[in-house]
Amino acid sequence: MDGPSLGQFTGGLDPQLASDLESEYRAKAASVSIPVLVIHGEVDALAPLEHAENMFRDFVSSNKKMVVIQAAGHNDLLFKGLDEYFTAIRDFIFS
Repeated sequence: MDGPSLGQFTGGLDPQLASDLESEYRAKAASVSIPVLVIHGEVDALAPLEHAENMFRDFVSSNKKMVVIQAAGHNDLLFKGLDEYFTAIRDFIFS
């Protein structure tokens, strides 16, 4: 995985446990074949965009879409991109 690992964002979590969680997640993501929509904030400091991009790449679904809400963080997606957020969901459901 590119960039910082999950372990860097887990505070006091045992590094081995963090590594195990990341490995488990990657294995599960690689088996996801249903449609996937990822909506993420461009400037999310809690869950960095790079992590969402890596997660998105790990999904094997042929029907996947990622939407990045510009200037949005972790908890303000609706405030920064209300129309874009709901348009992405609507378009994904009806595609």
